[in-house]
Amino acid sequence: MDNKSCKVCGVVIQPATEVKYDGCCVPCSKKKDKIKFKPSVKLTRWVKYFLYAQIVIGVISIISGYFEYKLLNQLHLGLFATSQHAVSAATENDNRQLIIGGIGALIHLVSGILILRWIYQANINSAALGAKNMKFTPGWAIGWFFVPIAAMWKPYQAMSEIWRSSCSPEKWESLKVSNIVNWWWFTWITVGIISQVSSLIKFDSQNFDELINASLLRNSTTVYLIPLAIITFLLISRIHKFQNEKANK
Repeated sequence: MDNKSCKVCGVVIQPATEVKYDGCCVPCSKKKDKIKFKPSVKLTRWVKYFLYAQIVIGVISIISGYFEYKLLNQLHLGLFATSQHAVSAATENDNRQLIIGGIGALIHLVSGILILRWIYQANINSAALGAKNMKFTPGWAIGWFFVPIAAMWKPYQAMSEIWRSSCSPEKWESLKVSNIVNWWWFTWITVGIISQVSSLIKFDSQNFDELINASLLRNSTTVYLIPLAIITFLLISRIHKFQNEKANK
């Protein structure tokens, strides 16, 4: 009889222990037995609060971005009576954008930490509900977000696994990926690309036309952040509901 390797740590499992073989070696099997389901009610609630905050600050940013776009056009056309008025308006705009940008950055930072923590726990919960042969560990379900190039698809696969294993822990491998997961990842990638392009254009801007284009592009990033927050809200809500329904049966 051929030896098999533990799917968690990779150690070779001897034929003598194969009668207990469940895809893991004895130490890893014991660790799996200790996995416990956590409802994550408070964590999910806080994630939702910050997603709401993302939507609110996103709307405020769009309005502020419109005023910036209007100001840049006025400066470009020379509509201010004096240079002092122009400088005053520009300074007021920069201060407003700085404050809104700082608050937005803080909200997104805390949101990101909470969402990563939520993904980590959701992966654990899927295993605790009985999902077998999951390819992503809790650590790598969030770790792939920080790996260059692989971050373009690995987090999507990890979230797809969590969604399917939450819907049906027993037969999750045969389920298709939900469109909500596809849309979540599409908006995530789109926001990332637009954000990078916007930063490059703003950095290289040399005249009013380029500054105006950079402002429009930056505002378009905010426009995409709002549906991303909404879709993430729906995604997390449904997975949370699936897992808790399965746990309460």
